[in-house]
Amino acid sequence: MKKTVFLVALAVLFCFNAIGAQVHAQNYKTGTNTLFFENPEKTQVFISTKTKTPKGTVVILHGMILVNFEIYMQLIFDLTNRGYDVIFPQYQEAGFAILSSMGVLALLGGDSPSHVEWTQNAIAGINWALDAIIPYWYNWYTPVIRKPSPKLYIYGHSVGGAIGYNIPLLSSDLKSKIKGIVLANAVVDPTALAAGTMPGGIEMPAVELIDVEAAGEQINVPLLYLGGSEDDWADAYQASLFLDNAATANKKQLTAISPDADHMAPATNQGPLFDILSWTGLTDSMLGGDAEWNTMDTAFYVPALLHLINGNSATSFNPAIAWE
Repeated sequence: MKKTVFLVALAVLFCFNAIGAQVHAQNYKTGTNTLFFENPEKTQVFISTKTKTPKGTVVILHGMILVNFEIYMQLIFDLTNRGYDVIFPQYQEAGFAILSSMGVLALLGGDSPSHVEWTQNAIAGINWALDAIIPYWYNWYTPVIRKPSPKLYIYGHSVGGAIGYNIPLLSSDLKSKIKGIVLANAVVDPTALAAGTMPGGIEMPAVELIDVEAAGEQINVPLLYLGGSEDDWADAYQASLFLDNAATANKKQLTAISPDADHMAPATNQGPLFDILSWTGLTDSMLGGDAEWNTMDTAFYVPALLHLINGNSATSFNPAIAWE
């Protein structure tokens, strides 16, 4: 019997290593109750060690070129400390490849950015995490079968909101698993994201945008759209593109009213270039706000996500902050 168990464990570990996942640490950071996994395509998975029966799985879809998961670590740790697993698919390439995501290389004859391709990348990363990581508890390289939660939730920030909104259209399998969607300052406005002038006066080529009408027809779960009074990008018009086209009646838009209610795009830990830009104040215009995680983010975005995870209606969400 012991030999059989050993062989099974060995086989699971072999398969696990074969797909390229890496265990970075027993605990990603002291006190976070988090195990960290990553595959070669840069999908990161954060397993909560609070329980072998996770409360749910949250997919965090980053904003435009904000590919470093550490930007969202306050949100990730908040969730893992509460017993939720987190999937962070890096659907855009990092490093110099960011120039391609921004469309700069298209000016030199390369491919234009594609929200459809980014959605497909996100779907591939989510499926890998759900199949290879989430069902197991890896404790010092020892796999233990765990019971995954059937609850899957999407949290999309900025352009990541458009990607999350598009997932049910491109993946019927994931559509059947998604129980709720939070769009944090989501943007899909063609005038801002396609051909035209981007922040800083840079002329960008056309972007292959999602078909927001077709995608909206597939949204049949609670949907929350969160914006901020100081957000220079995600305004009421952009919110209407998502809300008006969503088939679900269980939907709500809220705009936080506060000097801190910006685009929720903290640039910390993104790298030395972003640190310099943040110090000069240039990120204020580039990222639609002050580029810092603040109390507004904790009081607005986290409660909204937990509200849906707890099975509540989107229409009943009433945060303890000033909003319209």
